Amino acid sequence: MVCKDLYNELCSFRNLELAYRKARRNKRCKRSVQEFEFNLEQNLLQLKYELENFTYRPKRLKQFVIRDPKTRLISASQFRDRVIHHAICNIIQPLLEKIFIHDSYANRIKKGTTKALERFDTFKRKVSDNGRLTLS
Repeated sequence: MVCKDLYNELCSFRNLELAYRKARRNKRCKRSVQEFEFNLEQNLLQLKYELENFTYRPKRLKQFVIRDPKTRLISASQFRDRVIHHAICNIIQPLLEKIFIHDSYANRIKKGTTKALERFDTFKRKVSDNGRLTLS
């Protein structure tokens, strides 16, 4: 019954509220966030209801083009769907974290590109006699 417990935790109001706070981080001025926040409790209860009754369906992605410096097509989820993304991550991240190898850096808390480069530098120094080129 572990899966059922995980799904119940996903659907919990506490988890959805935490997910909302994570989804809104650095986006509080955006209209979609403000609209969701205006009826916050009602919106979170609606998501909870849809999850519990297996009627939740993601909305259509919003697509737009950005040019910085290359042109890219971006597909963005609506805010309510980003809340669900965070709610799922709140549940599975601690489980997956236990099985990741130490040197996995992508999309992990307190890891990332900078930490990966620092770790690479450590290994580089080990095999190159502290940064001096060694010829064999």
